[in-house]
Amino acid sequence: MNPISVENPLVLGKGIAVETKSNYPVFIGAFILLHAIVCFFLLNPSGLEPISDEAVYVTLAKSLATTGEYKLISLPGDPDHTKYPVLYPWLLSWIWRVSPDFPANVSLLRWVSIVFAAAFLGVLALLMPRLLEGNKKRAVLIIGLCAVHPALIASSTAILSESAYLFFSCLALWVVVELDHRAESILFLVLFSVCLAFSFYVRTIGIALIAAVTCDYLIRRKWRRIFWLLALTLIFLSPWLYWTRTHNEASRFPEYTFYTNYLSDFRQLAEAGGLSAFLVKNALYLFIGIPKLLVYPFQTDLHLITILTAWTGLPVLALLLIGILRSFRSKTSRVVLFYVLTYLSVLGFWPYPAHERLLLPLLPFLDFFIFVEVFHITERLRNQDRPNLAFRKARSLGLALLPVALGGACLVIFGLHTYQLISNVRQAVQQFESRNRDMLESFDWLEKETRPSDHLMAYLDPVYYLHTQRKVAPMSFDPRGRLSHPKFLDTPIQKHEIKYLVTGELDFGVFTPDVVQAMGRELRRVIEGREGLTFEQVFRSTDNKYQIYRIIDEKQRSSWGQ
Repeated sequence: MNPISVENPLVLGKGIAVETKSNYPVFIGAFILLHAIVCFFLLNPSGLEPISDEAVYVTLAKSLATTGEYKLISLPGDPDHTKYPVLYPWLLSWIWRVSPDFPANVSLLRWVSIVFAAAFLGVLALLMPRLLEGNKKRAVLIIGLCAVHPALIASSTAILSESAYLFFSCLALWVVVELDHRAESILFLVLFSVCLAFSFYVRTIGIALIAAVTCDYLIRRKWRRIFWLLALTLIFLSPWLYWTRTHNEASRFPEYTFYTNYLSDFRQLAEAGGLSAFLVKNALYLFIGIPKLLVYPFQTDLHLITILTAWTGLPVLALLLIGILRSFRSKTSRVVLFYVLTYLSVLGFWPYPAHERLLLPLLPFLDFFIFVEVFHITERLRNQDRPNLAFRKARSLGLALLPVALGGACLVIFGLHTYQLISNVRQAVQQFESRNRDMLESFDWLEKETRPSDHLMAYLDPVYYLHTQRKVAPMSFDPRGRLSHPKFLDTPIQKHEIKYLVTGELDFGVFTPDVVQAMGRELRRVIEGREGLTFEQVFRSTDNKYQIYRIIDEKQRSSWGQ
């Protein structure tokens, strides 16, 4: 709030500036505290979520902490890792150094995400007033929605890189906005380049932020800034680019293509289903995913998703589009606009569907563009000229009625989904050990009945490594085939002398149901077949959700007999 100059020489003797107090920091602090408290009660201290990247990040952190090398030490052969950038695992590695006892250190590892989420909300509190031309009341509204959003809460309670990326990317946007309000400063350019590089070092999709800022400066013809920005950012990124170039293990370990880079994932999916079908599917996920993130996050019922998209999702998308166009015409916050567009363009080619986790970095800015239009409608209703006042107010009221009704419905739906998700997560945390009892039984059996030098094969390979300390290879299918008609590859079994195969209820869980069923059938065919390998069942969990098979190579057995 601007200072108010007060001058009364009879009383004060000279002019002074009295600055009115603002409750803005209090509201921001309250939202940050609320977010941290909710995350604290939803923390899972018992272990890692099976189907997530948590185990991969923890394995990389352990490798950095214990060996000083960036390798996936969970895999036979210890290949160098070139897919996930190094910054987030490096930060986690310091927690591992302080507390190396797994899984007792899981809670500490999760707190890294909470700290980054709180820092993100703090930086957002600096950025939003700039984008909203100093209107802190509206900034509080957007920050409050972000603080209680289920997607941010989910990322804050997981050992994932989203909250760290949110912090560094938002910090970079704040720096670039501040740079436009200051004289040319090489110090700010260096700081800006560091923020851009750190965003990329946390998540590869940070390339969208670099592209967005470049586009903004190109349109504004900021040639000097473009030169220094790209030069400095390239200098900071060159170590990682050199590392991925010289340590790519794709030729030596083709069975580990999933851990190589995102380009190999994209190529496999595009070849398996066709490029056009792949792009259309991604566009459809974006079309549904954006309103789903904003209004009914983490809803999984397809019928309900369709209904909500038709009645609330499409109007929300319309408001978003109009708000984006209005922001573009006003030439304000264009760097944020370019960031949203470039990020969505990258997701159009991303190997994985655009769900809440991938769309989360856009959450505050999607809200911003929607509120730009909502606030514009509100201002039109408030600022009416005297002539024909009644008629104009009635017309504006009619224009505002639909957005108001839509906003109310969206808030009710959002609140219900937030409450439902928090309740479900809390219940899942309390029942974690009972829900995963069969998996824990398989851990115990492997620790007792196998040797530390034995190599395993499992779909949840890093999870089994962290709990059993045995090298674990992932299940491999021919990357050239269609996912709906997978072909199991037994080459890794022979190459790495895999002794045991673990199967469970969560196998292939990240794929669509038809692909999961196809891969399950193929795996069953291999286990029950007689094609040079014999699978002898040696363990079955209490509820038959997990099985362990001893793998016997008939060729080796015959050579032993000779």
